[in-house]
Amino acid sequence: MLIDSGSKHNITTDKTWEYLKSQKVQAFNQKKNPNQVLKPHGSNKSLTIIGSFETKISLNGKNLSTKIYVIKDGSRNLLGKNTVIAVGVLKLRINVNNISTEFPKFKNISVEIPIDRKEKPVMQPHRRIPIPLKEKVNSKLEEFQNSIIEEVKGTSKWVPPMVPILKENDEVRICIDMRRANAAIKRENHPQPTMLLPNLRGAKYFSGIKNAFNQIEIHENSRYYYILYQQRII
Repeated sequence: MLIDSGSKHNITTDKTWEYLKSQKVQAFNQKKNPNQVLKPHGSNKSLTIIGSFETKISLNGKNLSTKIYVIKDGSRNLLGKNTVIAVGVLKLRINVNNISTEFPKFKNISVEIPIDRKEKPVMQPHRRIPIPLKEKVNSKLEEFQNSIIEEVKGTSKWVPPMVPILKENDEVRICIDMRRANAAIKRENHPQPTMLLPNLRGAKYFSGIKNAFNQIEIHENSRYYYILYQQRII
């Protein structure tokens, strides 16, 4: 069976299941068409589960009982993350030091967006903000004005609408719908490197940056292009 750390469950093909039955493998709590939905990576189509069973497995010197789902026309037999962790085959490091700090903007760096001047500027209409979000939006805008945004005085030809998104932690993420404005950006092509797992061998330190794009200052020549529709929601 192939170890799959991206799957929580163990699965086997219908052909393998028929072979196991012919070998009189010990299986119990067998169920037909269990109430479970499994989808392969990168697909919205669910796998066809024709049954499930529990059995005892021995691996890495350890024994345990586990459930396995039988997939119709399956191609691989997989051992999921929970099982391989339980038997000690897969280890996830938990001694991680979390450092939370305010990350400042990059010094002496600004990004100038190449704009196609032939594109006609678009001033899009304001989208209504749900009443329960208005206070949160105002608070977030005031917070941003003290750090990453500045007040605009005068007129602007480009005005994309603001779209507040309520996150799972009940905070608001301020987004801007740039679809119309992005049509005027001249594309710069750059080959993206492919990161392979062997490249991470021996790595000890990893970092995650929250609101990473907020640390990059936009050049004065491009700021007119990113105008927030209004400073405060009334």
